[in-house]
Amino acid sequence: MAVSVEGMPAPSAAPLANERPSEQSLKCSHKREWEAYWAAGGIAHDQSGPAEALRELVEDHRWLLPRGRCLVAGCGRGYDALYLAQRGHACVAIDFCDAAVASAQK
Repeated sequence: MAVSVEGMPAPSAAPLANERPSEQSLKCSHKREWEAYWAAGGIAHDQSGPAEALRELVEDHRWLLPRGRCLVAGCGRGYDALYLAQRGHACVAIDFCDAAVASAQK
């Protein structure tokens, strides 16, 4: 599931890309555990902001990350995507966990 950031629409995908993976195909990714984690509030990994490594890259080494399109996979609450969008990047955030995406959309 894709989330647009700062009013930018999520790009449309090819028909096959819109199909949700089966629970069996996600077995190695522990989808049920992540859904339960987010259903319980998802706070163990919550940094209440973008990752420090991302902030350092953007603030100290801007030349390494020119403005453009970006994808944040496993977006969780969307802090990294929002941070990049606020700095002029066209950003799409995705997560296979529906509860994480719902949290990012708030």
